[in-house]
Amino acid sequence: MPQNKITTIIFDFWGVITQKWEIFSFLQQCEIKYNKSLEPIKNESKELWDNAVIGKMSSKLYWDLLGKYFNIDPEQLLKDCIELDWFRDDVFEIIKSLKWKYKLWLLTNIIKDWFIVVDKIHGFNWLFDIIQTSYEAWCAKPNEKIYYDILDKLESEAEECIFIDDKKSNVDAAQKIWINWILFTNPENLKKSLLEFLITI
Repeated sequence: MPQNKITTIIFDFWGVITQKWEIFSFLQQCEIKYNKSLEPIKNESKELWDNAVIGKMSSKLYWDLLGKYFNIDPEQLLKDCIELDWFRDDVFEIIKSLKWKYKLWLLTNIIKDWFIVVDKIHGFNWLFDIIQTSYEAWCAKPNEKIYYDILDKLESEAEECIFIDDKKSNVDAAQKIWINWILFTNPENLKKSLLEFLITI
């Protein structure tokens, strides 16, 4: 049990607010849907995706290159991708219940045009006090720099924060700099874990 009172809760996006999502799963579906082998671009597509996530290349260029390979409108590929990004309404309700009690942050590895669309749909800018994306930070979890960037912006100590993510490598990185953490598995376990920090929903 932390000695410091919790003031800030930091949520991951993919795998917590949405169902677990991986770029290769999406590309494999494109391979089937558009009847074109992924093998020639498998390694390159991952590298391009990683570069778009940390802002080294524009997300528009990423979809343009992928659309050219599959001979599909890039906007259709983005639409296909977002349709696979199943939203967890139950987790979203948990977050909304915390809105006026704690500082809420969103920390996500994501590409720019994708986040613009989901933000318009779900209104993240209203819900979260601060949103830190990988493409704005020029680095991605579990790089410790992105956690230090958050602490620099916070008016709270690391021990007053909880970071919630579905990937162990990401929570391990947060733990190294004394941020409390919850490894997300499902909404019910999230509620139980929050209760251990004396946070009620």
